[in-house]
Amino acid sequence: MPGTEPQDFRIKKLLEEIRQKYSLSDLRAILKAEDLGPAPGWEKLTERFLESDVDLKSRVEVLLKGLRGDLILAGTKICRCLSLPMIRGRSLQRHLHQSIQLLRVSEPRIR
Repeated sequence: MPGTEPQDFRIKKLLEEIRQKYSLSDLRAILKAEDLGPAPGWEKLTERFLESDVDLKSRVEVLLKGLRGDLILAGTKICRCLSLPMIRGRSLQRHLHQSIQLLRVSEPRIR
């Protein structure tokens, strides 16, 4: 049953998933904005979170779940196939520009 795993396991799993998509410097900026302390490296960060008190673990888990949710949303919404007519030169440039304007790229949310 989801959500019944121990909190340490969930935090470790979330960090592993986020590590595949976020750079450590990006995560550092997010942690700083959330007043969750420094991230000297992925392993040290994992250790620090797992050894922290219950309140900090809860804050961390909420943040990490939000980041994972953003990754899932971005991963499923970022790809869009565009149908372009067979054209050349400036006409192609104009069509590409119009198509790109249709795409909306959002900034990562920092909770």
